[in-house]
Amino acid sequence: MDLENIHNIDEEVVEPGTLTHLFPEATSLERQLVYVKKIIKDTRAIHEDMDVFENAVLIINGIEPDVFKMEGCEVKHIWKAIEFIKSMQPEVSFSHEVLMYIKAISSAEGIYFYPPAIGLDENTDLLTAVQKRAIQGPFPLVDDYVGIQASKFLKIEQYLGE
Repeated sequence: MDLENIHNIDEEVVEPGTLTHLFPEATSLERQLVYVKKIIKDTRAIHEDMDVFENAVLIINGIEPDVFKMEGCEVKHIWKAIEFIKSMQPEVSFSHEVLMYIKAISSAEGIYFYPPAIGLDENTDLLTAVQKRAIQGPFPLVDDYVGIQASKFLKIEQYLGE
């Protein structure tokens, strides 16, 4: 068994010492990613608890979290994590607490569209308009509301493509 697929084992708990013993070359972040995958596969904790969600978002993006404090993350990190989570659980739904966290982080960055199909459907028209403007222009993007949102969308898309 390799580190990439160890989350698929049937054991309920994978002990940290076991991972360290089996994969001594793995970094702390790589081991934490195994736990995130296991949580996504076996529980709804990431979907229900804002703190678990935030730490998972950071780990999925290669950022070592400090689990003893709320650090926040960036919208681009949330989009990448949602893609990752949906690749493992396509029919994902998030709790009100997690959705409000996503809205708060987005609002703090001046972003008012959200990842599609997560339960924040009130701004689907805005997301559609932003995506259309980001693809079709006019370029350079006009400094109006949709143009500004489109430029932020393109930055997210660039990060996701890296």
